[in-house]
This record gives sequence, structure tokens and C-alpha cells, in this order.
Amino acid sequence: MAPDEFLQIADEMICQRDGREIHRRCAVSRAYYGVFHLAKDLAISKFGYIPPVDNSSVHSDLSKFLLESGQEKLGIIGRELHAMKKVRGLADYDLKRFLSENNAKLNIVKTRMIAALITQLSGRETAA
Repeated sequence: MAPDEFLQIADEMICQRDGREIHRRCAVSRAYYGVFHLAKDLAISKFGYIPPVDNSSVHSDLSKFLLESGQEKLGIIGRELHAMKKVRGLADYDLKRFLSENNAKLNIVKTRMIAALITQLSGRETAA
């Protein structure tokens, strides 16, 4: 499976016209994981990142690695990945807080921008 598939399904979910909040929440969550896996693959293949053995800390560890890389574009990816993780947490765990259509769509747009930056840095074809 490719990380881009998470982004594709997020796009499909955010375009649902039935107005159900579950589609927005799932879209935000899946989009985060798409970008997370793209960023992790980039960090490993191009910048020597070694994920921690304990998978429970890999999300924060990857953001920190990117932020502390000393490279502007990687720092942007690290900062945005950290912010996206917070929104993903809201979407997955904070069911009492309403996730509006506008906020969900804005998050998906940001996700796509970061995915494009990652794709550019990796030398891959454009993310789906």
C-alpha cells in the first residue's frame, strides 16, 4: 500500500455531500496518516532518519527530526506534521468538539500542500 492511498480516500470522504461529521473526521485522520507516511519515507530514504524501535513515539520523533534538521523545507514539514497530528487527535478522540466542514477542508488543503512539498523533495511523481 502507498501513502498516497490515504490521501485519495481522504479526498473522497471530504467530498461527501451528506453533511455527516464522520466523513470529515475520517478524512482529517486519513490525510494525516498519508502525510505522516510520506514524511517518514522521505526522512528515511533521503535524510538518514532511523525510526525509534518503540513505535509509540515515532510520530513525535519524526516531527522533531524534521524540525531539527537545519533545513528550512524539512522544518516546515515537521511543524505542519505536528500541527496536523493535533487536529487528527481532535478528529479521532475529541468527539464532543464539533469539526466543521470549513475546518476539515482547510486541513485537507494544508495536507495536500505538505504532501506536494514532500513529493518535490523526494523526487517522486506528484502525490495523487
